[in-house]
Amino acid sequence: MKNLVLLMLLSIIFARCSAGKVIKSNTEEMKTTTTTYQPTAKLQTQNGREMLVGTVAYDDILHYFENWRTEDAGIVLDQPLIDRIKAINEPIDVVCYLGTWCEDSRNGVPPFVRAIREAKNPNIQLTLIAINREKTEPESLLENGIERVPTFILKQNGEEFARLVEFPMQENFVLDFVEIAGY
Repeated sequence: MKNLVLLMLLSIIFARCSAGKVIKSNTEEMKTTTTTYQPTAKLQTQNGREMLVGTVAYDDILHYFENWRTEDAGIVLDQPLIDRIKAINEPIDVVCYLGTWCEDSRNGVPPFVRAIREAKNPNIQLTLIAINREKTEPESLLENGIERVPTFILKQNGEEFARLVEFPMQENFVLDFVEIAGY
């Protein structure tokens, strides 16, 4: 009888151990598939500094720059502001010029991007354009008179109606945006 109880106990222990290994294996596999990101932008090196130039995805910035990931991870979203963004019922295009090398961009852009993403408002289209340190690339920055970053250009029907430059007027660019948009 003791042998039978011992055998059953060992069977349960081994069954649980092997089940744990399967779960661990599946978890490791899931981590691999969820953390693999294929950037769309190519990293450039200018004067010994790495940066992105041109139209970029926010995830590209996070992929290449740990300091941006750190900033992004510390963001606490303000739900009342998110609700105000959700309420915007007219199309607004936001073109944000930024420098991946720029501390002001690193401080101001992540909260804005995260708020726009969280709101999931189809009326708001956000385009991120990274510029080089000399502020000579891409060409569109010269065409739009960009001198400082970050610069958020707000447009309706293709016409610029507001611009937020380098530092927010209030607490942050998200609050500036909803105030200017009238929501």
